[in-house]
Amino acid sequence: LSAVLTDWAQQLSRQGKIDQAIAALQEALKHEPDNGQAMAQLADLHFVTGHDLAQAIDLWKRAYGKIPPAQWQAVSQRIVQAERDRLIERGFVGVKTPHFHIRFEGSEHAKRIEALGQALEHDYERLANTMGTAPVSFVAIIYTSDDFQRIAGQRDWALGLYDGRIRLRVDDVEAVWLPQVLAHELAHAFLANTYGTRIPTWLHEGFA
Repeated sequence: LSAVLTDWAQQLSRQGKIDQAIAALQEALKHEPDNGQAMAQLADLHFVTGHDLAQAIDLWKRAYGKIPPAQWQAVSQRIVQAERDRLIERGFVGVKTPHFHIRFEGSEHAKRIEALGQALEHDYERLANTMGTAPVSFVAIIYTSDDFQRIAGQRDWALGLYDGRIRLRVDDVEAVWLPQVLAHELAHAFLANTYGTRIPTWLHEGFA
């Protein structure tokens, strides 16, 4: 039963039914507390929705020895990523739109973030119409240039990133190229949420 619920949760998350997927995974863990796949999936959902980074980290760590070795590296990278995010995002505030939870530092940016939310919603509707399906919600994190550089690492050419969460620089919120960056990163987000890891990189980049 736990395995069935875990598989069902994966299908629900692909359909954008995140709350139902989380509930199914929690039920799966009640039936089998050592279900590593359920732990890892639940951690992923907590991470991409921004619900609880601390809980995501705890679940990944508990899942580590209970999932196939082929998945260990990916889980280790997720843990490092989430711990870094939790450190950087201390003190961030949030703004919610119908489909986005936008987190940023400093209330002085609130008006600019509000305009960003409207632009994201516009692209969301456009992509939903194009693809015929749409996830329920996304998390977007807006960083200072220094913090974004820490996130991007050697990808110093990047104007935005998507790795389960949409990541942008606050300095670019009013830039002329922002609409193209938003559409690009949101396209990655739609593909990842609709098809999971089944889409190759060349197709991701081509569509975006």
